[in-house]
Amino acid sequence: MAQEKIDNVTVNQEKIVTAQSGTLAETPAQPPLALERLPRNVSYRAAQLLFVGSIAADLGTTWNLPPGWTEGNPLLGKSKGQQIAVSVGLGVLTLWQAHRLENQGHTKAARFCLWLGTAFHSAAASHNATIK
Repeated sequence: MAQEKIDNVTVNQEKIVTAQSGTLAETPAQPPLALERLPRNVSYRAAQLLFVGSIAADLGTTWNLPPGWTEGNPLLGKSKGQQIAVSVGLGVLTLWQAHRLENQGHTKAARFCLWLGTAFHSAAASHNATIK
């Protein structure tokens, strides 16, 4: 029996002995179909898209505040350039971490990060939109 490591899963493969022109040769058996990588889950992709959309909505409503109103988060600052840099930078970092969690098998944690970010940005966008 030979062992082969595939994506952190150890699979035992039986060696099949076949006769080829009078000699014996070992050929590995094909891995079972269950080990093939499945396509990405639809809910994970939806969480990613909604997260990016909520960042865009938050920035859009922040930039369209009535005169006299400014961004209250000191991390984001007052300039549009700094707001884009911080929002997009942290958004990409969150997407990267969720992707790593998803690939390591922590699907619930990956979705939780994305949905939590979506909730915060959506709440900020909704707050900005209600200011008159």
